[in-house]
Amino acid sequence: MRLKCIKWVIPFAAQLVCKTALGVEFSGESSFQQRHYDSHADTATGNANKHWHTSFAVEPQLHWLGENSTLSFVPYLRIDNVDSERNLLDIREFMYVHYVDDIEFKVGIGKEFWGVTESLHLVDVINQTDFADAIDQESKLGQPMLNVATHQAYGSFSIWLLPYFRERTFAGVDGRLGFDLAISDDPLYESSKKQKHVDFAARYSHFIDEWEVGVSFFKGTNREPYFIEQQSELTPYYAQMTQTSLDLQAIFDELLIKLEMRYRDSLTHHFAYIGGVEWTQTGVANTQWNLGWIAEYSYDDTALALYQNDLFLGWRLALNDFNGTEMLFGISQDLDNSDEYAIKLETSSRIDEHWKWQVEAWLFDTDKPDSPLSSLKNDDFIEINIFYHF
Repeated sequence: MRLKCIKWVIPFAAQLVCKTALGVEFSGESSFQQRHYDSHADTATGNANKHWHTSFAVEPQLHWLGENSTLSFVPYLRIDNVDSERNLLDIREFMYVHYVDDIEFKVGIGKEFWGVTESLHLVDVINQTDFADAIDQESKLGQPMLNVATHQAYGSFSIWLLPYFRERTFAGVDGRLGFDLAISDDPLYESSKKQKHVDFAARYSHFIDEWEVGVSFFKGTNREPYFIEQQSELTPYYAQMTQTSLDLQAIFDELLIKLEMRYRDSLTHHFAYIGGVEWTQTGVANTQWNLGWIAEYSYDDTALALYQNDLFLGWRLALNDFNGTEMLFGISQDLDNSDEYAIKLETSSRIDEHWKWQVEAWLFDTDKPDSPLSSLKNDDFIEINIFYHF
C-alpha cells in the first residue's frame, strides 16, 4: 500500500481524538465501489483484464470548534482489490484555523478550490489531483499550507505558502483508467529541492453587482507532470511554473455565466480558457423538477491538450424530492475530430439519513493514437457506489 501521509501528523491526531469530551464533533463517510469494464484492457496483465474492480473507502471527520478557532482532522483510506496503486492512506485535512477580527489564519493540511465551470477547472492549482481515485480529476490530495486571508468591503485577499509538494497518484499496470505504459515511482524535478520546494499563491476575489470576480497567481512546482519515456515506462517530470488566472461568474435569474482563463509559463508557455452558460428551467412539465442546460467551450494552445478545441453540452436534472435525487449527463466533443469524445452520466439519491447510492458511467472514443484519450478508449465503465454517512 502506498502511504501518502505526513508522519508528524499522527501524534497530533491522536491528541485530537482524546479531546472528544471537550466538544469535538465526529462524523464521516464510508463507501463501497464496484466498477465494471465492458472491454479488455490494452495490457496483458490478468488483473487489469478483470471486468469487475472493487474498492472500499472510509473518511472519518473530527471537528473542534472554539470561540475564535477551529481544528479539523479528516483522514482518508482507500483499498482496491485489483490495483495496488489505488491503495491509499492520506490526510485530506488537518487544519487549525484562527480568527482575529477580519483576518483568518490557517496552518496544516487542507484543500483550496478555485474555479466556476462544470466540465474543466483550469484555474484550480493548489491541491494535487488524486488521479487514481477518479477520472474527472475532482478528487484531491491534502496539501500542507500556511494561509492568511482577509475579508473586506472591497474584496477578499488570500496568500498561501506551500512548503511540501504532493506527487500525483496514477493507476497501476494492474488497474484501468491509466496510461499504456507503467508510471515510474521515481519522478524527476526541475527544482533541486524536489518535494521540499516552497510554493507561493495569492488570490483576490470580489462581488460586483451580479458578478463574482477572482484573480489568482501561483509560482512553484507544476501539479501537472510532463512525462519522459524511459525503459518502457513513463517518468513524471515536475517542472517549475508561474500561472496567472482569472475566473468570472454571474447570475441573472435562471442564467449562470462562467469563465476561466489562465496563462501558464512552465516548460512550455501556453494560454487556455473555458467559458459557457447554464440555464435552469424550474418546474419542468408542471412538476417540482429543475432542468439545467449547460454549454461550455474550451480552448488550449498546448499541443495535444485534452481540451484543445472542445464543446461540452450537459443537462442537470434535480427532482427536488425528499431523497435529493439528481442526474447529470454530459458530452465533451472534440471540434477538430468528430470521432473523439467523452460521455459522462452521473445520478445519485439518498436511501435514508445514513445511506446513499450513486451510479456513474463513462464512455470514451478516439481514432487518433496520439490523443490523450487514446489510452482510455477501451476503458468504458459503469460504477456503482454505496455510501454510509455516520
